Amino acid sequence: MATPFFSEPALSGIYAAIWTPTDAEGVPIESALKLHLQLLQGAGVVGVLALGSTGNFARMEVAARKQTLETIIKHRGTLKVLANISDLRTDAILALGQHARDSGALGVSIMPPWFYPSVDQDLSEFFVRLGERLQQPIILYNFPELTGKRLTPSVIDGVASRVPVAGLKQSGDMFERHVEVIDCARSHGFPVLTGWDSRVGEALQLGATGCIGGLTNIVPELLVAVDRAYRAGDVSTAAEASRRLLELGQVCSALPFPINMAAGMEARGLEIGVIKADYSKSTEVAYHQLVHRMRELFTQWNLI
Repeated sequence: MATPFFSEPALSGIYAAIWTPTDAEGVPIESALKLHLQLLQGAGVVGVLALGSTGNFARMEVAARKQTLETIIKHRGTLKVLANISDLRTDAILALGQHARDSGALGVSIMPPWFYPSVDQDLSEFFVRLGERLQQPIILYNFPELTGKRLTPSVIDGVASRVPVAGLKQSGDMFERHVEVIDCARSHGFPVLTGWDSRVGEALQLGATGCIGGLTNIVPELLVAVDRAYRAGDVSTAAEASRRLLELGQVCSALPFPINMAAGMEARGLEIGVIKADYSKSTEVAYHQLVHRMRELFTQWNLI
């Protein structure tokens, strides 16, 4: 069932899967979020996905997630704000969903439940029951490398034929799967945004309507340049920005996600707060090397 995205038009354009800077107690650093949101808005980004995988939501308590969302909405300016409300616990998802709507978020995304195995029919039922109880369109969030579950066309059909779906974020997985996911979404009348920000131009050519990605935190200018150039038919500009995004994506592969996103933000001079995981000394060394390498790139590209 195609349903308007709350009162907004269909999802399109460049969104940042925004990083969450917090202090040692897990409290969001308001000044850092405010400055980051201003940077994103100034670069022409359409909006942000709060508390996604880049935002380290799985390492945060529900109360901290609510406070973070409220802080982002407070300083959003003209940015649209989506909220990831994924959790293993249904009661937490419902509470976060109601809070997101009450706080002014324009939509909510939900990942499949991780850890325990599920068959496709059960995955569809999971989203359907949440959609019925939330009483708002949901954004399906596919990231099988993190959840261990793939949102196949069968799962998507099983959900979209019974409850309103506002869109789908296609992250991770083989890039070629964009084709089947986009075809399935098109048959139900909702958009797909890619999480493959390093290949956003290719995704747009396949029919994606935009991107929700971690690299948008770091180089929003490049993502916006690809999107605008593609829509204007400016092949040369799109190709050059895409080349830089691919290069940056390759550089980032020196460290696992999402700590590589933190390195990129530090290289841009943004405050990242306390890292929400423990890392080895060798990873710490690699982290500082990655920050240095990205600073070299950003200087070369006149971004810093």
